Amino acid sequence: MDRKAFDLIPGQSIRYLILCGAGVALLFLLAVYPSHQALRKAEAHIVGLEAEIAEQNTLGPLFQNLLKELREIGDPPFPLPEPSPLALEELEDLMVQIDAIARGHGMEMQTIRPEPGSPGTGERMPLSLRFLGGWSNLRDFLIQIYALGCVEKIEQLQILSAGKEKLFDLTLVILTKTQTVEG
Repeated sequence: MDRKAFDLIPGQSIRYLILCGAGVALLFLLAVYPSHQALRKAEAHIVGLEAEIAEQNTLGPLFQNLLKELREIGDPPFPLPEPSPLALEELEDLMVQIDAIARGHGMEMQTIRPEPGSPGTGERMPLSLRFLGGWSNLRDFLIQIYALGCVEKIEQLQILSAGKEKLFDLTLVILTKTQTVEG
């Protein structure tokens, strides 16, 4: 009986039916499915942005409090002097002072070596330090080194593990006075 009903439909209508079905499937594959995927990605992005907004709302007041405290603190409590040049004759005294500062902070100085042959203008001399110590003492040690007044900058700081303590390789740039020869 089904065969008779199928025979009643003209052949051209069946072709149109198959063609329209293929067109609907093609429309779904080319338009609806990609739009659905784009919508899912947009929704995921929106969820991520909402999470970021919630995080910012939580952290915003904390950040404002920290900024307020920072403004109240003002300038650092330890004003560092402007670097002034050191006479080359005073270099030995400087190395003794640095060794004393290191010992005062519980650090063991291994080497202090000036590098006068390094490239520069003659007004700056690298000074290499190698010492053992802990993290907790490094900050105060560096502040006291800068307070000596002849240190222009820290050129290099390398930190290596040496068992329980750290091995610090530090290169300072010392301002030196240029010597003039009178004739």
